[in-house]
Amino acid sequence: MSALPTGIPTAYNCQRDKNGDNKNLLTKIMDKKAQKTDNSAVLYFDGGSRGNPGRAAGAAVIVLAEGNSLTTTRYMERATNNEAEYTGLIIGLEKAQELGLKSLEICGDSQLVINQVKGDWKVKSDSLRPFYQRACQLVARFDRISWCWIERAKNSVADAAANQCMDAAKKSPEKAEEGETNLDILLQSLKPILNTEEFVFSSLTATALEQLQLNPICQFQEEEGITVIIPRQQADRKNLQYKYIYRQITLSVHSSLAAVGFLAVISEKLAEAAISVNVISGYYHDHLFIPRDRVTEAMAILEEISRS
Repeated sequence: MSALPTGIPTAYNCQRDKNGDNKNLLTKIMDKKAQKTDNSAVLYFDGGSRGNPGRAAGAAVIVLAEGNSLTTTRYMERATNNEAEYTGLIIGLEKAQELGLKSLEICGDSQLVINQVKGDWKVKSDSLRPFYQRACQLVARFDRISWCWIERAKNSVADAAANQCMDAAKKSPEKAEEGETNLDILLQSLKPILNTEEFVFSSLTATALEQLQLNPICQFQEEEGITVIIPRQQADRKNLQYKYIYRQITLSVHSSLAAVGFLAVISEKLAEAAISVNVISGYYHDHLFIPRDRVTEAMAILEEISRS
């Protein structure tokens, strides 16, 4: 079985009524709110994917002791249903922590997510591992956690929130496709991909760029000229001058342009090994240009970051 990190609170089975059926936890907390403290709540989580994988969203509804509730959602450009379910749990736990809650009753209709985080089922999917690890990290920060699997019909509020999030994204995709901002998930989901080509940086005038009919993968206007990044073979055919030869590593995780600290961690780890890096951030992915003679070391460092 997958072992939970040290400090995970004991998980309890949900309470049952006299007929042996799982009670509606939303009703239960309202009935017993007098027994609840200000730092306890019920968290409902859900997630869905249209395409599996496809456009997806996770959602969480937190019902506080006094009966008030709040909803949080997160859209994902491409994810499986299980990844979306995990995301619903993660954002719910993050919000609960922000609220200062210490005790949670967590309810969802995903047996896979609940049983994996409880440690009853193994995590067999590599793509789910970073979500599982993040969920376990968050669970460990609470004094008490209890778990309850509920039927989908009893999870309708969280389910509706996830679907509303996907509907909104369909109407306004430019807003929805902002990418991941959570640093832990970004680092654990790096998935570095090494491009087989070699690349060089060169600086040209606008006239030269037009005459040479180059096909750069990136170009940037500077005061001194136009910097281009092009395959080395193309540069050699055009007799362009360059000093360094690089290999390109693409981080396949969809990082938000608003993500904080992601590239700083990577640059710091590479710097510790005295490996220089030139970073180009695209809308969906970040691309690292590493000296070709250090690329094997760089890949090993990136994979270690993801594992740890």
